Amino acid sequence: DVFRTRVWTSRSPAMECDLNGHKSNSTYFSDLDIARTDLMVDVFKNMLLSTKKESGIWPYIPLGAVVSIFRREIKPFVKYNIKSKIIGWDEKWLFVVSRFELAGSTNTCAISLSKYVFKLGRRTITPQDALKQCGLWSPEVEAKGYDGRKKVQGLIDLDQLE
Repeated sequence: DVFRTRVWTSRSPAMECDLNGHKSNSTYFSDLDIARTDLMVDVFKNMLLSTKKESGIWPYIPLGAVVSIFRREIKPFVKYNIKSKIIGWDEKWLFVVSRFELAGSTNTCAISLSKYVFKLGRRTITPQDALKQCGLWSPEVEAKGYDGRKKVQGLIDLDQLE
């Protein structure tokens, strides 16, 4: 299931806390890197391996943007989960939503929306082609992915700020 949720668990160490006594906002992004990479490798491992085998070079999946909203603090030493899942895509970008939740709770401490692009050298691989290589594409998946794209229109529109 391309829309499955991957959960990555951590704790907030004292060295990641700011003067307000909670997890510093900047540290969320390093946690996101690990959690999102776990998701992307899990979903797209077949595409990564088959492309390497066919072309002799590894494809890569660079991050294009991330937007985060902070809702509740995470106190020092508290255990939390990052729940990440693919929410949709367009012709170029794949969108991932990640939620920081305290362990044992469904209260969202932060939510982040990220966009990725698939690359093989300088060539872009469409999300649809990446999903096909993994055996995950179907017309139903395609429709659900484009529906998810509507939810992230604000992130797409941020490109207009440039």
